[in-house]
Parts: sequence; structure tokens; C-alpha cells
Amino acid sequence: MSRGVLRLGSHRDVLQVCQTLEGSQMSTPEVIDRPAARSGKGAALLERGAKQLACTHRITDRELSVLSLLLTDLSLAAIARTLGMGVETVRSHNRSIFLKCGVKSRIALILLVVDMADCTAIA
Repeated sequence: MSRGVLRLGSHRDVLQVCQTLEGSQMSTPEVIDRPAARSGKGAALLERGAKQLACTHRITDRELSVLSLLLTDLSLAAIARTLGMGVETVRSHNRSIFLKCGVKSRIALILLVVDMADCTAIA
């Protein structure tokens, strides 16, 4: 199939996108504003991509914990509470992840994670 363009409005939309990608043979579409999922096939896709990203971009275990939660619709404050760290520490990890991955937004990070997951599925 050819690459499509999807336009999504919120971080809650990505579960549907990831489930579609997981269940199809199509290549990763160009997506404008695609957020992350928390459960099901979409979460498995994102988890696979996050682990691959961590290996290829030298992301630490703690940054990987933050990365996994950045792929959800949780705020930085909620991520901090979940991981038992300060908001500034989460911000620091967030900046470090973005810098290591060469992205400037969560959406770009999610796209990169999904692309990494697609690459590992093919290999």
C-alpha cells in the first residue's frame, strides 16, 4: 500500500493508529500529530519501538522509563508522580531523550518510535 497522511487531533488517538499499523501490512504512514497508546497491540508496538530506540540512541534505563510514559497522554507532572521523581528531573530526562533522538516534540518522538518498531518487525 502507499503511504497515506493521517491527521489526528489528540494524544488519545494513537491507540487506533497503532492498532491499525500493527494489524496491517502497510508501511508506516506519514502522520501529522500522532500520539501514543497505553494498552493492547498499540502499546506492544510502541514498547518494541522504544526498546529499539533505547539501544540505537544510547538511552539510559531511567530515560527509557520516562520515554515509555512520554508515549502516553500523561503530563510531565503525572510522569513524575508515577516514577517517584521530581518534575524537573522528568523535564531533564525529556530534554535528554529529545536531544539524543534528534526530535523537538512528543509527536516526532512517537513517529520515530513507531518507525523503529516497524523496522524491528521487518528484521
